[in-house]
Amino acid sequence: MLIIETAIILTGYKLKPFIKTIWDLLGQVQSLTLTATTKDQRNFFHNATAEGNVEVSRTGSRVITFHEAGLWTSIINQTVDFRNIYQWSLSDLEDTIRLTHLRYGIDNPIHLVDFVTMGADIMQSFQPHNCGADRYSASLAAGGDRIILSWTIHGPSKNDTLLSTYLTVNINQEDRSDN
Repeated sequence: MLIIETAIILTGYKLKPFIKTIWDLLGQVQSLTLTATTKDQRNFFHNATAEGNVEVSRTGSRVITFHEAGLWTSIINQTVDFRNIYQWSLSDLEDTIRLTHLRYGIDNPIHLVDFVTMGADIMQSFQPHNCGADRYSASLAAGGDRIILSWTIHGPSKNDTLLSTYLTVNINQEDRSDN
């Protein structure tokens, strides 16, 4: 096990430019889209989509906080508001990015995952996040003006995916040009 962990960490060192790309994009995010797929077709989130805004704040050079707010829409056009606060932290060695949820405030963060570089253009959760009997695994990819955070959730009654696309442009702002 130690050999595998060491290989993953060393791979991260070789690919620091990709971590820098992700980190720089995280600081520029303005909006997001979400797509959920659930095993349970009766679930509100079965094939639901969402759009929202993201307010980004920084604490020093290694912590970025997202304040997300938007609207989920089900496949039968029912809607529900959402709000989340996530904190992204760059490790001191700049080889991992930690994601925490601040549902209970800044003093009570919920550690979700640590992302490590797994290839030239993808980061993967080093270990899954366990919530009860459910296991959450995640990956991060970047390209152009976006970061894609993909969650896979497995459990006794779950076989779900959640795709979060973070954009460096505001998709909710109407085009005001006269062209």
